[in-house]
Amino acid sequence: MFPAPLIIDIPTQAPRDVRDNIRLASSHYWLDTSASANRLRASVEFLLDFLEIPRETINATSGNTRRLDLNARIAHYEQLNAEHAPSLTALRMIGNLGSHGEDVQQEAILDAFEIYEYTLDALCGQRKDRIEALRQKLISTKGKYT
Repeated sequence: MFPAPLIIDIPTQAPRDVRDNIRLASSHYWLDTSASANRLRASVEFLLDFLEIPRETINATSGNTRRLDLNARIAHYEQLNAEHAPSLTALRMIGNLGSHGEDVQQEAILDAFEIYEYTLDALCGQRKDRIEALRQKLISTKGKYT
């Protein structure tokens, strides 16, 4: 079937590259869970780009540029947001299995999709902002809308 159904909801505010790779991960899920896991991993790289986590670093001594692997990028992100870094690490783990051609179990990839859905909603969705606005509206009007 084409296009394959999405495994998770993707916030419309998520970057295009993130959304595109999740769509590919969803379509690969039905045929090749390893390829699906690999696409989730690629999506995490693009999410970190969106979160402005660098792909490279400059060695202070030599001045040479060095590419950061996903683990290093997540470690950098963890300094900024410790709450969601473990989710990205979990996605990296499943993605590594897929990237190295290992068999990825369906239950594991579905767990990864669920974790990613939650993480994307927290990082890209606007639900938190909407809930806060609703709270303030109720408080300021004391629940009496006119």
